[in-house]
Amino acid sequence: MKVGIVMKNNIEEKVMELNRKIENIVMKTTSYFGFGKKQDLNNYDIQLIEYYKEILNLIIEIAKQDGVKSLEIIDNKYFKVENTASMMIEEYLAILQFYGNIDRNIIKREIDVINQIQENLKLDNNSEIKNKIELADCYFKIGNENKARKLILECIKNNPDEDEAYICMQNWYMYDKPDINKLAEVIDLAEENKHILITDFGYDRLVKFYDSVGDIKNREKYQEFYDNWKKKRETIEF
Repeated sequence: MKVGIVMKNNIEEKVMELNRKIENIVMKTTSYFGFGKKQDLNNYDIQLIEYYKEILNLIIEIAKQDGVKSLEIIDNKYFKVENTASMMIEEYLAILQFYGNIDRNIIKREIDVINQIQENLKLDNNSEIKNKIELADCYFKIGNENKARKLILECIKNNPDEDEAYICMQNWYMYDKPDINKLAEVIDLAEENKHILITDFGYDRLVKFYDSVGDIKNREKYQEFYDNWKKKRETIEF
């Protein structure tokens, strides 16, 4: 048997073994998710994260050894089940995002993981954009607003119709760190890019705020934006 085939089989076996361990742990932690008050991570949670970390390291090891970054190529070459590597990475990031709501130190780990993925692997375009938005959100959550804004605005510049980027910024300035002026910047940016947002939260909030403080000029401005948004929104299927 050729060395390359042995290596391929070994890597797939390692990943599948780790995946089985993950499935066993998830069965033990399912009742823990979403119930009761906020808790610290338990040993199962920590082990789950470590198993996903091992899988990512294996995938990156493959990429370096083969001199390829394309996750599609790695999937096709090393795994019988379609999109195995892609799925594992997506699950890893979802797990980190979930646990980041419980332990803020996990957010820093998610930043490291996304940077590691961006440096070593090439994902499909939608996943690349999604990860850039998530990276910006992570920086915002740990208090680095300048870095977060730089990343999200760069993402919007390159992808002016990416709704999730605008929604991410709206959430920052409506809920995480309320700031009506920065919320107005988000709506202005969407208008400037002729992007039709999927929700009206920002428009509605601005109209009500400027009305409450007696700022007629801005109330009328955002009411006009809001009215135009409603007309355009009716013509689009999301």
